[in-house]
Amino acid sequence: MILAAGYGTRLRPITHDYPKPMAEVLGSPLLYFGLLNMKKAGIKNVVINLHHLSSSIVQSIGKEHDGLNISYSFEETLLGTGGGVKKAEKYLRSNGNPFLLFHGDTLFDFDLKKLFKSHNNDLDYATLVLKKVENMRGYGAVGIDENGQIKSFANWVDYKGPPLKERFFCGIHLLSPKIFDVIPMHEEYCITRQGYPNLIKNNKRIMASEHEGYFSDIGTPLRLWQANMDLLCGKPILKNIDPFHRFEKSLGPKDKNGMLINEKTIWIGKNTEIDKDATIKAPAIIDDGAIISKGAQVGPYSIVGKHSFVNKGAQVHFSVVFSDTHVGQNEVCNHRIICKEHRVDVNV
Repeated sequence: MILAAGYGTRLRPITHDYPKPMAEVLGSPLLYFGLLNMKKAGIKNVVINLHHLSSSIVQSIGKEHDGLNISYSFEETLLGTGGGVKKAEKYLRSNGNPFLLFHGDTLFDFDLKKLFKSHNNDLDYATLVLKKVENMRGYGAVGIDENGQIKSFANWVDYKGPPLKERFFCGIHLLSPKIFDVIPMHEEYCITRQGYPNLIKNNKRIMASEHEGYFSDIGTPLRLWQANMDLLCGKPILKNIDPFHRFEKSLGPKDKNGMLINEKTIWIGKNTEIDKDATIKAPAIIDDGAIISKGAQVGPYSIVGKHSFVNKGAQVHFSVVFSDTHVGQNEVCNHRIICKEHRVDVNV
């Protein structure tokens, strides 16, 4: 299940026009990366809960996406993580197997098969993906004992005992169906603030699965911009997802192993129109159907989304242009996210 119902208030004004999971990274909605992770893990059936701007998600994803069967759980009022899971119980509990749960606004590159292997469906209520973070200050630390069992959860569990190993919770859960027995019906309920602390206090098994790999919580415009820049320049070494596989061609040198050097590469999609007098500087993406006009400059470190139009003389540097967006004549965009209705400058 992918949680996609929230308002995304911290990402405003972008989320005035887009539900947060439809914010774009390298020209694709965040939700697409979540679905790709599910497919890589061998999952075939996906539930997405919806509320804010739900129609745009349904229109983009449909009932089938890249071989995945998609169902939707509509919430008239927001129910929180636990309440949303409870409402979708008919989809998630049918076969008695554990199910994956994560937020549609997270971008991660983890081996989820490892998570499934570590989970005991009979004994564990949940297994949570944790990551080592250099400085835990500002994060709600999860404490795990020597057996990998979670004994403290942020400040919601009053733990007294031997010192615990502290890790960051990535918001990725693998849940046994018995979790439904502890979630109330028809009310807002947070599984992390209410469900897990209550289970831990009653000595029920909530287990940890530690993972290494790229993770970003796309909660603010700056984080969204940074995720685009990180992936565009190849800063994280991705092992489980390839955000560049769909591009028709790439222009740039290769290293001694025959691999593209991200910081020196231009990726070009299908049916693009790039004027001979336009300038494209690597790294950059010109996505499917995009038009770059005479005298326009794109890059370095820039993405022009699908079917977007960069008008004459416009400059797009260190910026992200969402799909179906118009950049005006002679408009200068620097360290900016450009959407259909809004321009959001980021302070780096």
